[in-house]
Amino acid sequence: RRSMKEIGLEGLRKKGVWVFGIVEEGELSSSSVEALTAGRDVADALETGLVLVCLTGEEVKEETFSGLFADQVYLVRHKALESFKDDLFSKVLTSLVKAGEPVAFFFPASAEGCAIAPRLAGALRLGLCAHVNRVEVKEGKILLYRPTFGDNIIGVLSSKTQLVLATMSEGAFGIKRREGPPELFKVKMPEDFSWESALE
Repeated sequence: RRSMKEIGLEGLRKKGVWVFGIVEEGELSSSSVEALTAGRDVADALETGLVLVCLTGEEVKEETFSGLFADQVYLVRHKALESFKDDLFSKVLTSLVKAGEPVAFFFPASAEGCAIAPRLAGALRLGLCAHVNRVEVKEGKILLYRPTFGDNIIGVLSSKTQLVLATMSEGAFGIKRREGPPELFKVKMPEDFSWESALE
């Protein structure tokens, strides 16, 4: 059994494929576990690690993350994150991304994921591919597949930027698990980080 270690932003491992995890009443949402399935395939193809990133204001048991496809879990816990505020969540994620420099960051296409991902893309001045239902890697490039024109045509998109941002369609990837726990890290934000939100 692995215990949770505390690290600062400087302790985040560089690169990797990240997946945003939504914690509800101490449990990880099924859409987040699905997004991990897509992330695992990409991480393996790129020969890099898969990281689950969770923001929460509640206590989360370490057993919550057992059996997930992730290699590591980054957990940011603060009372200001008890209720969902997309501006604050995206502000925290922007700081994490700038420190960890992932090659891809996938979000479940849930209400929360679809609210945060565009804000993060705007803050980082990057493009965002929405409602992806298949993903693959060819010649080191991440290809994203999504339905267009009333689901009759499948569009294939690739990002021109180093960081690929996408929301993953619910029900498209299935839920898969494996034995054993990932490495767990509680990420401590800098002392001068502002936890204020413009949303009430």
